[in-house]
Amino acid sequence: MRLAQYLPPTLAYIKQDIPHIDYFVQVNLNRSWFHRNIRSQRHIMITPRVPRPRNVWSVEREEANFRDLIIYGKLLRNYLLIGEPYITLELDIQNPSQTTIKEIIVKLVQRRRLAKKYGQVVIFEQSLPDIIDFENNHLHRTFQVPVLPARLLFAPTTYYTDPDKPKQTWVIDYVFEVEIKTKLFFTNVTLKFPLLVANTTNKS
Repeated sequence: MRLAQYLPPTLAYIKQDIPHIDYFVQVNLNRSWFHRNIRSQRHIMITPRVPRPRNVWSVEREEANFRDLIIYGKLLRNYLLIGEPYITLELDIQNPSQTTIKEIIVKLVQRRRLAKKYGQVVIFEQSLPDIIDFENNHLHRTFQVPVLPARLLFAPTTYYTDPDKPKQTWVIDYVFEVEIKTKLFFTNVTLKFPLLVANTTNKS
């Protein structure tokens, strides 16, 4: 059995309002009239090959709040290869008002847009170590953020257009978020980094 080329990847079911993609193979065995027909279904997983980008660069973001808390962040690469253990994040925090930073949360978010349906799934979320009630006026540090295993949710970045319905576009992409949480109201700061997720180093 030959599958159509460039099918979108399997996307695990999370809950009803988040779109998902499921594939299965069905086999029907039609027997003579005095025997009951047999039907069997087996789920299969589809994963397109998405190579890492030819052009690799760092991704930088900077945000500030009204208390002059300035957050600069840099991802050393614009992609993540599935199976790699870390995402390298460089952070520089300028905190002249010495606002208390309760913690810094990092998360990898998968965004699913299937035709007119949209939803997002947090692949992993964790606090950066040793950043609890931080009050100094400056921080500069490079973090190795562990990529926690979540393979059932991990599909590569995909852009798919149904050849029979060219106006229907299916998009699976990712954002790496860094949220600085403070003890004051309305002073949190969030950095959002677009991140291509690849599953092969083969560029062919």
